Amino acid sequence: MEDLKNIIESLLFVAEEPLSPERIKKLVGPVEASEIHQALAALQTDYDSRRGGFFLSEVAGGFQFRTRPEYTTWIRRLVEPKPVRLSKAALRPSPLSPTSSRASGPPSNTSAGWIAEACCGSCSSAS
Repeated sequence: MEDLKNIIESLLFVAEEPLSPERIKKLVGPVEASEIHQALAALQTDYDSRRGGFFLSEVAGGFQFRTRPEYTTWIRRLVEPKPVRLSKAALRPSPLSPTSSRASGPPSNTSAGWIAEACCGSCSSAS
């Protein structure tokens, strides 16, 4: 197949998990396994020699593009989750919560305390 290396490169780029040579063979159709291995080796050589931001790695029985470890600092700036900011209303206790001001006396049948008591009975006898 004429463009096998480019086809495999495209598949690896969009794949969400490592692609095994067997999976690649199923995707590209009638091609020899040795041709797939040659194309994968050529891709690895290409990416290793250019020393760009990512490389082709053999992982978990398949192949996957990975970012180079030396760029982790910048990648984390992009993908680290931002802290969740809740409004004042979201931080107030719910009327159904056992910690709300309504939770004096026995818990109502909708509070977490009542559910725990009803499910096993041992929670209320321990106190």
